[in-house]
Amino acid sequence: ASPGNGSTITRVEWSTDRGAKGTATGTTNWNSTLDLTNQGGKNRLIVNAIDSNGKIARKEVVVDYRPTNKVTIQGGAAGVTQNAASVEQYEKFEATFNLQDSVASNPNVPFETGLAAGMKTIEGNGVTVEGIFTSPSGNIFTQPGFFYQPYQRNTATQQLLAQSNPVFKIRFSPTQLGVWTYQVKVTDASGTTTISDSTRLRFTSTSPTNSENHGFIKVSGTDKRYFEFSDGTPFIGVGPGPGIGAGGGTSFDTDSEISLVGSGNSNLSRTWMSGTNVAGSSWAPWTANIAYEGNYPGTSLTTEEAYGDSIFSFTLPQVNNPTERCAFYGFVQPNSSSIKPNTNYQIMMRVKSVGVTGSGGLTFRPGVAWPNTCDLFAGQPLATPYVTGTKDWHVVTGTWNSGSRTKLGYALITLENVTAGRVYIDEISIREDLGSGQYGPEVLPRSKFNVHEYFSQEQSWTWDYGLDELAKIGAYNKIVIEEKGDFAFNHISPYGFGYDQGLQMQIGGGASHKYQEYFWRYLTARYGYSRAAHSWEFVNEDAPGNLYFANEMAKYFHSIDPQKHLATTSFWAGIDNP
Repeated sequence: ASPGNGSTITRVEWSTDRGAKGTATGTTNWNSTLDLTNQGGKNRLIVNAIDSNGKIARKEVVVDYRPTNKVTIQGGAAGVTQNAASVEQYEKFEATFNLQDSVASNPNVPFETGLAAGMKTIEGNGVTVEGIFTSPSGNIFTQPGFFYQPYQRNTATQQLLAQSNPVFKIRFSPTQLGVWTYQVKVTDASGTTTISDSTRLRFTSTSPTNSENHGFIKVSGTDKRYFEFSDGTPFIGVGPGPGIGAGGGTSFDTDSEISLVGSGNSNLSRTWMSGTNVAGSSWAPWTANIAYEGNYPGTSLTTEEAYGDSIFSFTLPQVNNPTERCAFYGFVQPNSSSIKPNTNYQIMMRVKSVGVTGSGGLTFRPGVAWPNTCDLFAGQPLATPYVTGTKDWHVVTGTWNSGSRTKLGYALITLENVTAGRVYIDEISIREDLGSGQYGPEVLPRSKFNVHEYFSQEQSWTWDYGLDELAKIGAYNKIVIEEKGDFAFNHISPYGFGYDQGLQMQIGGGASHKYQEYFWRYLTARYGYSRAAHSWEFVNEDAPGNLYFANEMAKYFHSIDPQKHLATTSFWAGIDNP
């Protein structure tokens, strides 16, 4: 890059869409190293050269790294750790492992090809992980695996802190007593590997000791008006029972719910997983101060601009309120996003600006009090430098110290003291600065605004905890998994491109359908073991008689779920007679 008139290049920075970043060294020729050892597959790289006048030149390139060997399990069968060698019937068996030589750039979705033309970020870039279980009687069950971020829960400080690097898990619930064996199968664009070792990959299912453990809820085989458990015990649901994450959306709120209801009392509740924003865009933590879109908080997502081959970006001024130049993080789930006190965090934004003028610019202010105006904190030190003018997609970074805080709390993304212009944001990231160019796990549960491509690990962990706690006391949740007005799912055309007219969510066979299938697969992989999941409810209060897409969901769940959890939907009024 060449500097502007009367200026010199002072800094060259680079970042990838997979979280790697660094700073080059040099004066005329600049050098840096990108370690792709664990970054097989496609890496979209932005290099920014900044001169002494603040002018930014950029270069973007996609580096597709293909290791010599095909994907496998790190350490083979010996690299698979189990939660126990003996698991009670209908309880959770869990295998944990890392992948090696994977070329999957998105570990949240399965490996697929032949997708809709607009699904370029997904086409061939996922990884399919499966456990193939053989029962004592010789029956075979296939259980999907999933990508998992470990967390550490601290009850004293009520924190949930992300720990170490992500791993893969397979969860399964044995329905038969005796010795089970299993294989681990993994497929990505490099090929397929199956790990088999019946001396290591095995566990024993023993008789239940919890008097509340009767197995999974199903429709009675003798009278379809009733439910019963796997062992034939009738299920009599009495509500409202304890919910999961109700109130502040955390595992500690689940504790409060269970304590309030107690055990041996109400045993059935209907909880909105959609309200905790595990998937999709509804009730995302970025929705504060954005006008509602129908019955849901607005998202300020747009299909006007998107980074790379993506579909959406977050834009300011707000889509439905052009006079509002800011939005707040933390209105939904304000007690989540734990952080370490007195710790330096790196903030990163991937942004595009168009005609931003004024004495300020776009900046991100974490850990602030609830602001009354978009300019409330103007004049205070900046965590990220102002973004101004017209600049194509580039990365802005800054360092922020958490002080005495143990929770991120509220944060403000704002066009501060700006008179004109618009910005588009692909990602806002907060990660602990570990030094020497190393960074900790992502703090924000929804750091990337193409929310249809991944799932909130923090909120998923809250559901892990909640379902396990409910199972202990014999309580069950009817789980509402999506919102019928979800902006993201409704603005993906059947061909996989952004569609500004909406109403795409329930079109069968289209790209939105496919993205929702990825979510349904994730639910089965992560929670299919749980007998506390009474059923999956598609959406809340759909149009009366609108059964097509709910049936598509039910058929998909039953095609991949060994336990065949119930699937349903709801309407805002009565349904037609069959």
